[in-house]
Amino acid sequence: MNVQLYNKTVKLIFTAVLVLAVASIIQPFTSFFGGVQEFGSDVSKALGAGGGVGFYQILRWIINLVVIGATAMFVWGLFNLKGIVDGPEAQGAVNFVFLAAAIAVLSAILSFFLGGILLGLINIAVAVLYILGYNGMKTAPGLPEPARQGAGLLFVGAILQIVAAVISLIPVVGPVLGFIICIAAFVLYIVGWKKIATPVA
Repeated sequence: MNVQLYNKTVKLIFTAVLVLAVASIIQPFTSFFGGVQEFGSDVSKALGAGGGVGFYQILRWIINLVVIGATAMFVWGLFNLKGIVDGPEAQGAVNFVFLAAAIAVLSAILSFFLGGILLGLINIAVAVLYILGYNGMKTAPGLPEPARQGAGLLFVGAILQIVAAVISLIPVVGPVLGFIICIAAFVLYIVGWKKIATPVA
């Protein structure tokens, strides 16, 4: 394994995950306030008082673009990583995570236009692939020990992600409970990838 290239790649992935986690935590708030503002604008137009694009609507679009960009950077890092790590076990495990992240990019783009059950089912599929990938990474002999330890945390985070995705399908309270569980998953993702990003000598 090219150690220097590995260290550079996992550092890039960690940066992408950190940005993605922060943006994903902010995203529901901007979506909510943006929706409220959009509704108010529609009411104003209906009453003949004019209307326009508000601050939170613009912020919502910006955060959505940041999520897409960070996820794309995550995908690029994983694409490179699967060609760096040694052994079919490590390569196969990273490939599962890569596929999950690639679908997550599609999900982030679709979130501009879709919502509800379809998006929830896509997120469940993403979480299942993450579980398979991180489960393989935590035992893959081709990965350094800190990476295997980090993958163990990522595996737990992926389980929380699928629980959150399923619960989010419940009307009214589901999205709120799912979001709270997602925060815990994001924390595990940050800590787990931070461990993986530990420089290898």
